[in-house]
Amino acid sequence: MNGVSMAVPVEIPGSTFEPVPPGYTAGALVGWLLTGAIMALAGGALVWVLLRLVRDRDEVPVLMWVGALVAVVAEPMLDLLCHIWYAPDLPLTIVSGWGNKVPLLVGLAWAFFVGMTGYLAYRRMVAGMSTRKVFELMGWYMLLDVGLEYPAIAGHAWTYYSAQPFELVGFPLWMTWINATGMLLGGFGVWILAPRVTGAWRLTVVFAPGA
Repeated sequence: MNGVSMAVPVEIPGSTFEPVPPGYTAGALVGWLLTGAIMALAGGALVWVLLRLVRDRDEVPVLMWVGALVAVVAEPMLDLLCHIWYAPDLPLTIVSGWGNKVPLLVGLAWAFFVGMTGYLAYRRMVAGMSTRKVFELMGWYMLLDVGLEYPAIAGHAWTYYSAQPFELVGFPLWMTWINATGMLLGGFGVWILAPRVTGAWRLTVVFAPGA
């Protein structure tokens, strides 16, 4: 325009797309500390859901744990939509897309944070919840999300790139609403589905956390 060439950066991720400065890494110490912490949480939850299955014949918790873990296959697409980028040196990549490598710790975080919070929401809904109680639980889930995000961002495990609204010290607070809503919706899906399916159809509960 007016003889001036205006270069507009194209943000269409591909195999060579890196929206972070060169050399953005977490380092082995941070990577394995975060992975170990999430492994402990997800592993403890797995032991508990298996005990529920064997002792109480309650298959819903283990189905939600597994379903949330498997749902991480959608993570690259969600990261593209929300502008999230993982440090490429995080250990044990389990899925990748658009040049973004999703590490094991994210899959295990899905199993614990999405699967187990979804199960808690489901149990609360079965017991009966008022609208106020739903929003109170959502508030706690938002705080839980903050507790996960800030240590990871501070350790350069992942970052939110581009212009993000409501950003506070590197973390866009609107993501707490998105993540907490997903946790509640997982429980709501099971609340709708579980009483209506029996036998082998009970296995369809596994799809609720990722829906």
